[in-house]
Amino acid sequence: MNARLFKNASYLFLLIAILYLFELKFYLAWSIWWYDMVLHFLSGILVGIVTTLIFHKFFYKKDDEFLKIFVSAMVSIVFVGIAWEIYELYFEMTSFSDGMNYYIDTSSDLFLDIVGALFGVWYGLAILKKETKQ
Repeated sequence: MNARLFKNASYLFLLIAILYLFELKFYLAWSIWWYDMVLHFLSGILVGIVTTLIFHKFFYKKDDEFLKIFVSAMVSIVFVGIAWEIYELYFEMTSFSDGMNYYIDTSSDLFLDIVGALFGVWYGLAILKKETKQ
């Protein structure tokens, strides 16, 4: 496994965990309207990087298999994003009774997850490509 990419993913995971703990402790998702958006974007990047690492290590070894890694990352982030939204519903962090705000928030969250994953895959593949050329 690529040590540099793994280390960067670990740092990003730690950052997300700290930011999420601050969110819970200080109710930041409710007081700062964009705070949740940052977490979804960063989480998308993390899932993109981790998916790139896993699929490059175990399934796709060639540089020309970008599309397979990309599709795998998109499926992974949609799965993780929907699982997170179910988690929020289960623990009553949000509710269908929020009306249109619920649908707008959920759509925004999933969109930012996907955009973040795009960046994560792009970054992961760029690092892997750079490392294999050396």
